Amino acid sequence: MNNKKMKLSFDEKIAGSKFDFCKNMKWFLIAPILLVVVGIVLLCTLGFNLGFDFTGGSSMTIYTNSEGVYEEYTSYDLASDMNEIEEKVQQVLQEHGLSVNFIQATTFSNQDLDLDSVGAVLVRYQNDKTLSNEEIQEENRQIQFELLKAFGYFDDTNTVEDLNTLDEAGFVANGGIITASVGIQLVMITFIGLVVALVLIALYAGLRQNFTSALAIILAVLQDLLVVTAMMLICRIEVNASFVVALFAVLCYSVYNTFVVFANIKADTNTTLQAGQKLDNRKVANGAVKEILPRQIITTVVLLVVLLLVTIIGVGEVRNLVLPILFGLLASFYSSIFIAPALWAIAFKPSKKKKIKKQTTESKEDTVVNA
Repeated sequence: MNNKKMKLSFDEKIAGSKFDFCKNMKWFLIAPILLVVVGIVLLCTLGFNLGFDFTGGSSMTIYTNSEGVYEEYTSYDLASDMNEIEEKVQQVLQEHGLSVNFIQATTFSNQDLDLDSVGAVLVRYQNDKTLSNEEIQEENRQIQFELLKAFGYFDDTNTVEDLNTLDEAGFVANGGIITASVGIQLVMITFIGLVVALVLIALYAGLRQNFTSALAIILAVLQDLLVVTAMMLICRIEVNASFVVALFAVLCYSVYNTFVVFANIKADTNTTLQAGQKLDNRKVANGAVKEILPRQIITTVVLLVVLLLVTIIGVGEVRNLVLPILFGLLASFYSSIFIAPALWAIAFKPSKKKKIKKQTTESKEDTVVNA
């Protein structure tokens, strides 16, 4: 009972608030505009922090002896020792001016060592772009040798030449140079996909709502996508194939969020016109926002908590997917509440057909009364 009372009190406080969302829109536009401008500057100067999928690189698969098959070597538990494993790999790569781009648990097989689908880690890193393929291959051999030493499979008596002769060299598999799996073609497909999606959204919004609402929805969705992209540039978050997935996820959530608000606006507009009252766009927009705001806050907070938990406990690849979605969640809430309804209030005018229909209905009612 107390929870219900608190909820009603919260709703009533928002409904009774005198805050004018439409009047203050100019202030709400400052934050997204600044973010987008900073993003454009960073794009022109530093560019995106492109990940392995866009740039390519090299890979190593390191046997971790997780089941203690070889008692003379240290055994690592992939569930609890991943940080220690990554630290060892990072130290080796740093000596070559490189860093871990991706690391995850995997399986490993080597017939010479009598190993079949045992525990291992897959490591990917970007090579120095100034080096030739031959120089990169030589560097990878050196990295493989140093990883073998770091994990105790080689000692100080070994040399790089032992990679060709000793079976123990197989504990670290050199995956060689991997070309970029994502290129300009995928970027173009993504851009075309987003444009087509926006056009379809505009058509659907125009049919279900009206031209003004459709325009406001499209502008809100565009703002969300631009803000997410700007945040990726500002925070220097790695951009890879998962970013494409995240953009479409943001697009879908942003459309849903905005449509929910505009459904309320449409209902309140129709109610006002059918009652024969003068339409006050600002009043309708503010009322619709205040009506939907409590639910939007609860939904956003719940999703935000889930995404933050996934970001905290997730591995690098998961974070690269979740972080842009998290940015999109906040941007969508912001635009659907503080910007899109105000844009509608500025531009919306009731169609003449609705006015004529309303007048015709009133004439019929007068005829019935007089009869």
